[in-house]
Amino acid sequence: MKANGEMGAEDYAQIKKLCLTLTFEDIKEDLIKLVELIKKNHPNGVSFLEDVKTDYSDKDNPKFKYKFPEAISLFQEHLNGKYANKVMRSAVFVKVINEVFMKKSFA
Repeated sequence: MKANGEMGAEDYAQIKKLCLTLTFEDIKEDLIKLVELIKKNHPNGVSFLEDVKTDYSDKDNPKFKYKFPEAISLFQEHLNGKYANKVMRSAVFVKVINEVFMKKSFA
């Protein structure tokens, strides 16, 4: 990680590697936590991003603005409290989000 707290290419490589090694058992508690947060805060269902807007003021470089649903924000807070290591926290986040939103394992 860079001195300013930003993640660099090496961090992303570590996250990717860790994502490949994390098992279902490794992330089971976190999966359950996210599903609970989704059911509590979004009983009618939820998408990964909300209020997606595109700013075309720079036609060559459009900017996207969005917000995460409440459950995702609360889940990030949960992970921040549980995992001190930013690489581990990021890998768990990616793995859990993939299970819940991409594979829809807990729909």
